[in-house]
Amino acid sequence: MSRLHLEVVDRGDDLELAMVVDGVELADRLDGMGMDPDVVLEMLRGSDQPQRVQLVRCGCGDDSCGAVTAVVRRDADAVVWAEFESSLGDDLPAELRFDPTRYDDELARIDGDRSWEPVERRYARQAMALVDEAVHRALTWRGLTFVDIEPSGPGTVAAHMTCGYGEDGPRWSVYAIHRVGDDPASLLEMLRHWGPTAWPVVYWWGENEQAAFVQPPMAGKRWRMWRPTDF
Repeated sequence: MSRLHLEVVDRGDDLELAMVVDGVELADRLDGMGMDPDVVLEMLRGSDQPQRVQLVRCGCGDDSCGAVTAVVRRDADAVVWAEFESSLGDDLPAELRFDPTRYDDELARIDGDRSWEPVERRYARQAMALVDEAVHRALTWRGLTFVDIEPSGPGTVAAHMTCGYGEDGPRWSVYAIHRVGDDPASLLEMLRHWGPTAWPVVYWWGENEQAAFVQPPMAGKRWRMWRPTDF
């Protein structure tokens, strides 16, 4: 059986899950970098239903620029990575088999520690766990569709939403900014009960030509058109 060791590497503007198999780091072997831990950890658990999982991305950090994937499944006595495919290099294992107890312990260790998780990411994860149907209904009533809560800069997260009119009409992305020093529930309280014109800091971006320089209809005075240097 192979041995798996996981470490999260902070790249400054990105996190990488380094997968060391039998003492060799898989991404280094293929001149790539590991996946974001929150993207790949759950898929690594595997089940009796085989699933193709991206294990490595291009060294530039773009998941779609290059990839190493494998089919992850659980057999009666092992967790198996098989049928490797790569657009980064051909130094690929034929198949890897892991003792399921040791494998699960290693995934639980890296996921349970979370000392690698920046405060903004932790806050976004905790806030996402509180998103319920009441949030979706409140935003839908105001013409917005909830997408995600994500880190947006030092000390802040953004509630990401979209809005638009018809298949060929204007469409916008909207980001409501919130400080991480507050209780995560306060962000959800704002989304449920405050009108969008009362949100303290909001950026918007036109996703198509029709919306490029036109504010979303629910925009307030505090809403600002997004610029890459602002957000």
